[in-house]
Amino acid sequence: LKNGIKVKVYDPLAIDNFKSIFHNKIIYSKTIAEGISDSHCCIIMTGSDEYKNLKPKDFQNNMKKVNVIDVTRILDHKKFNDVSFSGIGLGE
Repeated sequence: LKNGIKVKVYDPLAIDNFKSIFHNKIIYSKTIAEGISDSHCCIIMTGSDEYKNLKPKDFQNNMKKVNVIDVTRILDHKKFNDVSFSGIGLGE
């Protein structure tokens, strides 16, 4: 944010926490597609079932440049050969 990067978030379970911290400094999306639309990078930081079913085409159809960082390793990395994809497990 300090460098002028536009940040969009989507997580129905954490939205209230985001708002209490970031107020109007970031964009709150109503869907995953809205959250990744016209973006250059998507960082998945939740293990929510809603994210498990995402396919490469979901990112390719919505993002300007497809870069996916899956912190929770919820996505099947074998299906993401055609996109810039990193599966980085944090924690256990």
